[in-house]
Order: sequence, then structure tokens, then C-alpha cells
Amino acid sequence: MLAAGRTGKPVNVKKGQFLAPGDMRHVVEKIRSTGNAQVLLTERGTSFGYHVRAAVAAGCDGVFLEVHPDPDRAPSDGPNMLPLDSLPSLLTEVTAIQRVLRHPV
Repeated sequence: MLAAGRTGKPVNVKKGQFLAPGDMRHVVEKIRSTGNAQVLLTERGTSFGYHVRAAVAAGCDGVFLEVHPDPDRAPSDGPNMLPLDSLPSLLTEVTAIQRVLRHPV
């Protein structure tokens, strides 16, 4: 983590599966100790589609999605992946949520 922080480039850290969300502050502090404040945290989530929509509605700055054309044949993590052909509709939905939040009627 320190070497990544020292690059001065944005550092994305995916939360460990068994790490409590509050413990991610230690990760952020460690990276920021290098003088790099460009830290992105990726939450793994527990229920894919609902979690992404809720995260966008709560104001997250971005989403990290694992997709595959055929999740059942993916070399790893297939059950956690979104089928690639489902991606366009999900992106349309989250973009609409974001648009409403940034430009309320």
C-alpha cells in the first residue's frame, strides 16, 4: 500500500471480505501518510444489484462492477459477477438515479 501511495496516482483498495467497513480508515490513513490523498475504496457489497443502486442513491462517486459474458464459465468469482448483457440496463438505472439526485425536479 505504501508503494502504491508513493506513486502519487489514485489508489483503489477493494475492502477485504471479512474486514469491517470501519476498519478501512486504517487503510486510508496508511496511504495518505505518503502524501497521496487520492484514495478510492471499493465496497464488496452483499446483494449486487440492490447494493449498487443504493450506493449511487447515497452519493457514491463511482461503482466497480465485475461482469462476464458467461459468469457460470468465469475462471473465478463467477457467482458474484453480473452477466455482461445485464450491464447496459443497470448503468441506465444508476445514471438516472444520479441525474435525479444532482438535478432534482
